Amino acid sequence: MRWARQVLLGSLLTLAVAAAHAIGCVTDSNSVVLDSSATLDIQLGGTTQCTGYDEYTVGGRLTLIQPTLNITLTNGFVPAAGESFEILEWGSLTGTFGTVTIPSLSAGLGWDMSALYTIGTITVENTSAGSSDGPLPLWALGALGAGLVSIGSRRLKKTAHREGPARLPTVATVFKG
Repeated sequence: MRWARQVLLGSLLTLAVAAAHAIGCVTDSNSVVLDSSATLDIQLGGTTQCTGYDEYTVGGRLTLIQPTLNITLTNGFVPAAGESFEILEWGSLTGTFGTVTIPSLSAGLGWDMSALYTIGTITVENTSAGSSDGPLPLWALGALGAGLVSIGSRRLKKTAHREGPARLPTVATVFKG
């Protein structure tokens, strides 16, 4: 793991660590501040914490003041859907990364970064059309549209019968993609 860090120990002590490394876990028992000039490099080379991928642990408060998080794949590793990587741990967390660089994945896969600032974990998710979180298939959109037209025409008939001419409701279709 390579990183630049600033450690708060009563007065501000600045350390810069930038060494080529093997995958592993680094623990800092103090509070750490990573500012906008800092870069935290995390390597993913397998699915086992500390031997397959990097993890940075801060025992106290981890303060992120817009540093860069750079995640790379190594050792020919190709992540699969459902694999999670706990790359950060902290006693408490304040702030966010200013830039997050993540590697491209195989077709149909994407990174879920939603737990990065809650539990320090990133996950590979299936983004293909057949997944439960993907867009609706065309047949489902057709069935949805037919149902809305049926409901609209019933309302139109009831409204026209009671109140005279009326307009069909406007239907907007939103595609997630």
